[in-house]
Amino acid sequence: MNSPFSAVLMAGGGSCRMGSDKAGLSLGGQPLWRRQVEVLQAAGAAEVMISGDPDPNGPFAGSDFLVLPDETSGAGPLGGLIMALRRARHSFLMVLAVDMPAMTSDGLRGIFSQVKIGRGCVPQREGRFFEPLAAVYPREVLELAETRQRAGALALQGFVASAVAEGLVVAAEISPDELGLYLNVNTPEAWAAFASSGNSY
Repeated sequence: MNSPFSAVLMAGGGSCRMGSDKAGLSLGGQPLWRRQVEVLQAAGAAEVMISGDPDPNGPFAGSDFLVLPDETSGAGPLGGLIMALRRARHSFLMVLAVDMPAMTSDGLRGIFSQVKIGRGCVPQREGRFFEPLAAVYPREVLELAETRQRAGALALQGFVASAVAEGLVVAAEISPDELGLYLNVNTPEAWAAFASSGNSY
């Protein structure tokens, strides 16, 4: 589908297991969050926002990107997604987690290629586990997200399952040769292994 889309970098987690803010980790001489923003831009995003802490002393200080704090404390990634959907200028919102550093612009374009009007795309592995933070959502999913947040149903797996059931997103099975793109880096050991392996976008 040839349509402009918005994007949000999900960088609001507590980074407890990492021991430091993952957004500020250095990769190839630049902060990880900026590398991830560049991946989103290379994928074709017409605008990029950041879901995270707008602390003037934080990793995003001095950047030109719109930083969206959570409206509701403790809402997790669903709360960040809601804020981004509300502010997005375009009908589709591409989402990428800051701690998914192996994802490439080609991988994201592949996800976007499967969207249709009013219907996004969420990758899925083994027919049951969704990858909701490397996905594309249509604006129409906002009402469902807000409803689930009000009910305290914050888990993204349940949210995506409901969105699939309502025809708001389609689940796309991840092929074996694409699994590496979805690497999630949460510990210093995992980060050290990834950073020394080389990467591109």
